[in-house]
Amino acid sequence: MNNLNPAGCLCGPLVPAAPWTAPLSGQFGRALAFLHPDGALVSWLRDEADHEARALYFPDIWPIVSRLVAAAAKGGPVFLTRQARSWLLASVGGPLLTIRPQTGHTTDSRAAIAAAAVRWQAAGAAARHGASAALRAAVNDSHAAGRPYEGLHGDTVWNRQFRRLMARPDWPAGLVGFGPGSTPAGDDWLAGFLVSLEMNAAGGRKYAVDLRNDIRARLLDTSPAGRTLLLGSLAGQPAAWLTGLVGALAGLAESVALAAGSGNASTWPPPAEPAAAMAALEAARRNLLETLQVALAHGATSGEDTVQGLLAGIACREET
Repeated sequence: MNNLNPAGCLCGPLVPAAPWTAPLSGQFGRALAFLHPDGALVSWLRDEADHEARALYFPDIWPIVSRLVAAAAKGGPVFLTRQARSWLLASVGGPLLTIRPQTGHTTDSRAAIAAAAVRWQAAGAAARHGASAALRAAVNDSHAAGRPYEGLHGDTVWNRQFRRLMARPDWPAGLVGFGPGSTPAGDDWLAGFLVSLEMNAAGGRKYAVDLRNDIRARLLDTSPAGRTLLLGSLAGQPAAWLTGLVGALAGLAESVALAAGSGNASTWPPPAEPAAAMAALEAARRNLLETLQVALAHGATSGEDTVQGLLAGIACREET
């Protein structure tokens, strides 16, 4: 059995505490997925940028681990065990690898989401509308450039069913488990919608509390991957790529407000010089486009489903 001592371990805040053992349920190019006894997944990631609430990342050891697991899985089940200070990979034939990281760190995206929400609210309604419109236009531009309409989007059977669900009294909680994908598209949409509640400073309101409780009561209606996603969203711990997109959206709203000389005078600096303000606005726009591309590359349709949920939630706030 091999032993590895990586420099650290980046552990999502919802990764269950030791001890537990989980079988491998999926091997992907960017992750290994293990089915925890609680019915949700714990993912071992190739890249730190993919981090989420129930994920692990160990620097520099992915090539070794992925090859070892791929070879062992040909002979039968592979298991991940979390111990007090180490992680054990094993197969039916016995232990494969022990990982003892030198340090450990738990991720927490709540502060980044809260900071983005403050900037978003301070920008004012007009700037928020402009930033949201820019995000929506960028999604539409991606389709005009050839990205297909799939899942909940375009003239598809899923889109037609999605629109029928909108008329039900349990909307939007009734989306749990709905739609195509190993992570159902409805769960992705809800992940974006739940983040919008934080952006809209509505996270503690009765509607938001009731919605979270309703979604939580339906978690058995979805797949392990969907359950994993929603657990993170319900805890206010979205994936790193969604946290980045929300930050970029708030940054664009901030830049729109500064360029227009608007915003909240008690929290915003005086309007910048026109040239500097326009340069900042263009930089913020590019940043939003870059983070959107990362989002749209997430899964087959998961990224766009999430973005559409985010935009829908933001629009609800601006209409009330």
